[in-house]
Amino acid sequence: VKEYYRGEEEVGVMAAIVQGGLMKRLLKHFSARRLAARGLLTSTFCYLAWGLATEGWMMIVIVVCNLFGFTTVASLQSLISNAADERDQGQTMGAVASLNSLTGVLAPIIAATLLTTVSGRPSGDVWLGLPFFFCAVLSGLAAFVAIRHFLRRRGTPAAAAAAP
Repeated sequence: VKEYYRGEEEVGVMAAIVQGGLMKRLLKHFSARRLAARGLLTSTFCYLAWGLATEGWMMIVIVVCNLFGFTTVASLQSLISNAADERDQGQTMGAVASLNSLTGVLAPIIAATLLTTVSGRPSGDVWLGLPFFFCAVLSGLAAFVAIRHFLRRRGTPAAAAAAP
């Protein structure tokens, strides 16, 4: 059933709800560091769950459960932006935009390869989730690096912690 599910609407609605309405409230209870770390961790588990889902409704439930995942990008951009001084902020955010562009070029190549690999698999085969499992690995690695970085910088202001 996974091959017939298209969740752009649910993902878009959830992103709008979290980033447009809940982000300010969440930042009152959690620091940007915690939101970024939790977002990466919950995204890792949600990618695994998406890869294992067998029905379309499961995908929708997982999207809703990934509340913190929708805070990750905004939290990380806030940390990076606050780490740069006024003189270097444009250059720093430009570097982030360049990395986003690079992933925009590489992602379709990797995704096409992964989808080609699993396209001949029978319905119900666990390997159909391979693209999601790959994303889980990447998200898990990002969570590991981020949490390690945040723990090393514990007690320092966010601007100093995000600096290289």
